[in-house]
Amino acid sequence: MAVSLEAKAATEVVERRWLVPVDDNDGASAVATSASGITVDSAALEGDEVVLVLSAGTAGTTASITVTVTTSQSRTLVETLYIPVIVTTAGETVESIVEFALRKVFGNGEDPDADASADAVERLQDMLEHWRVTGADIGAPYPLTTATVLRCPHGDIMAVKNSLAVEVADLYGRPITPGLALNARRGLQAIKQRNVGEPEAVEYF
Repeated sequence: MAVSLEAKAATEVVERRWLVPVDDNDGASAVATSASGITVDSAALEGDEVVLVLSAGTAGTTASITVTVTTSQSRTLVETLYIPVIVTTAGETVESIVEFALRKVFGNGEDPDADASADAVERLQDMLEHWRVTGADIGAPYPLTTATVLRCPHGDIMAVKNSLAVEVADLYGRPITPGLALNARRGLQAIKQRNVGEPEAVEYF
């Protein structure tokens, strides 16, 4: 299973957490890290949660952090965490992304009801989770709500908007323009080309 952290700007110093999947009768006892494309300022354990303080990074890339955890039962767990590094902390809310997609499908003159908005948020989360495991991770935090802010480059936001419009159109059996479909496909391809390859699986020794 891929493990993705919420995106950070290259200029930010942020804290990110990862819950170690230890057995019920076990627990995390020590942690070590190595990183590529980002600086790990500190790594500590709070119970079974790894707490990372991260800085630097190259905007427009996806950094990786290899975390090695030793458990109280003398097991060693190795996981690679991925974090997109973006140009700026500016972002866009899920609510505005959903509104864009619904306008594309229903038209500017129609007001989709609350159920349509909820369906679009659910379809957006499903879409981004699928992207995450197929090489197009944008660092979205889960679960998504209308207030969630997606922090990623403008081009990625447009790819999300266009792709969600295609998903919503499919959900309601509405037609889409060739231009919208092309922009959605090109945007997704651009994200995949920038991102890393298939993440490594969790390994126990």
